[in-house]
Amino acid sequence: MTGGLGSLSWQDVAGLDRERTVALVPVAALEQHGPHLALDTDAFLVASVVEGAAERARAAGPVLVPPTIFAGSSEHHMAFPGTVTLRPETLAAVVSDVCLSLTRHGFRRLLIVNGHGGNRAVLAQVAQSTGVATIDYWTLAADAVAELRESPVGGMAHACEFETSLMLHLRPESVRTELIAREIPEPRFSLERLDLFERAPLVAYWKTDDLSRSGVLGAPDLATAEKGRAFFEACVSGLAGLVEELRTVPLPATNA
Repeated sequence: MTGGLGSLSWQDVAGLDRERTVALVPVAALEQHGPHLALDTDAFLVASVVEGAAERARAAGPVLVPPTIFAGSSEHHMAFPGTVTLRPETLAAVVSDVCLSLTRHGFRRLLIVNGHGGNRAVLAQVAQSTGVATIDYWTLAADAVAELRESPVGGMAHACEFETSLMLHLRPESVRTELIAREIPEPRFSLERLDLFERAPLVAYWKTDDLSRSGVLGAPDLATAEKGRAFFEACVSGLAGLVEELRTVPLPATNA
């Protein structure tokens, strides 16, 4: 028996094969996503991808999924009501303690699955300090995005063509299509790119309200459920494949 960690008993967990079990730790945010998407968008999307991938990967062995860490590093969205943010040190401590709890029980094949861009730097440090791995789930859709996106650079940053397409596919009833607004701010520096799929050499501080009146950074008007279906399939398939890699890669020796 494997599944959501919260649905298992301690005896269920004790009976799992430590060598073959992979734990996926979803980390998200509770923050504004423009007038057309709900505050729980990041948490909903990363949980959906993780659950979909876990379901596929369980055919080859156990996969544990603890409850999503719903709040993240969202200070740059705090001008918009409803956003909840954790201090970077708080987020690092919470994610680290979740991972270390699992490793103390003998589970060492861990992957932190990130659902929010603002968490990247913190989670990279956590992965290094705890000896686990981390990935931003949306990067798994890079090929599908390259094929299907219609927006220019900047059109897939936040509450954008990418996230809105996923929501139109997975939870269309929550998308307020009549409130969709496009805002693609101009980069402030020649080496800056505000886009999930266009990594730039320059990282500079910004606040959402300095760049956008609506909270949108991108082109959600170009989103479709069909794109969302393709993006979701790419993310789920890619993550399930990564689980299989994690299940078989030799683990480093411990200091114990």
